[in-house]
Amino acid sequence: MEQQERLEGQQLALEMDKLQRETRLKSTELNLKEKAQNDEMKVIKRYGDALAQVLSPQPDDVTDLPSYFRGVEVQFEQLKIPTKYRARLLYRYLSTRARALCSRLKPDVREDYVRMKTAITKEYGLTAKCFLEKFNCLKKSANDT
Repeated sequence: MEQQERLEGQQLALEMDKLQRETRLKSTELNLKEKAQNDEMKVIKRYGDALAQVLSPQPDDVTDLPSYFRGVEVQFEQLKIPTKYRARLLYRYLSTRARALCSRLKPDVREDYVRMKTAITKEYGLTAKCFLEKFNCLKKSANDT
């Protein structure tokens, strides 16, 4: 009887030790995840601060959109911004209409720069026909030669 109680005591001690090790492991994992998330936020903040110095808000004129996106992509390349952060960083500079569109997009599309850019250009109706119509409607101003 005494031997059985001693065995049960040892089993309880082993289980407690096992639970304590699992608890320490879980807390270590949580700390690592939190640290990684904080590091990612710092990286995004740093890239955002760099972009704030070189990017302007999205232009209102529809025909300026392709050149705007070209300029944005040049800045992304010069600053060596990873592709996974690009859409998130650009969102701040979009027009109200483009932001409204992005809020309606699926999260996986909203987080992918190329797919987000494609959705915005489709929303604005940027086609060759649109540019031809704009060209045909242009009138020479009085001070142009």
